Amino acid sequence: MASGFGITGQQGRCYPVWMDFYGCMMETDQPSKCADLREDYFECLHHRKEVSFPFFPRRSDPPAQGQLGLQVPADADAGC
Repeated sequence: MASGFGITGQQGRCYPVWMDFYGCMMETDQPSKCADLREDYFECLHHRKEVSFPFFPRRSDPPAQGQLGLQVPADADAGC
């Protein structure tokens, strides 16, 4: 929200971070110098780094059998 107004009509939560990023981009000839500010702005918008949920397993780490408290039938491997 580059307008500066949030959902309630007040200043948006990410507007100060946006202004820092925007100011950096206006002052530099190399946008790569503002990469950290850009990352901070996107983190403010999307909250990708802020919270990690230990109860959401990563897709690369499937839960072990019985880890979720589910009963696995004895004949589950018998075939489909």
